[in-house]
Amino acid sequence: MTRILRKYFLDYNKLVNLVKRARERWPDFEIQKVIFKRSKQILYVRAQGYRFKVIVYYKGKVRVYGPLAGCEMALKRMVYRVLGLEPH
Repeated sequence: MTRILRKYFLDYNKLVNLVKRARERWPDFEIQKVIFKRSKQILYVRAQGYRFKVIVYYKGKVRVYGPLAGCEMALKRMVYRVLGLEPH
């Protein structure tokens, strides 16, 4: 029996959607770098003058690292909404 693995990565349209949502909350939001690895997508973003690292795994799990806990949670929820998933 083979398993079907879904890949939940942010393509161009979803990245544009994420930027639109984030700029409603943080006008200075910008995506600085996007890196694709074998099983994950890494985004380096800047919001409120701080840099955040967003990791999107191919199974749909999202992690956000940064200096502000409130912004981390908000950004994580935004990514889940753009992907159309429920938070884990």
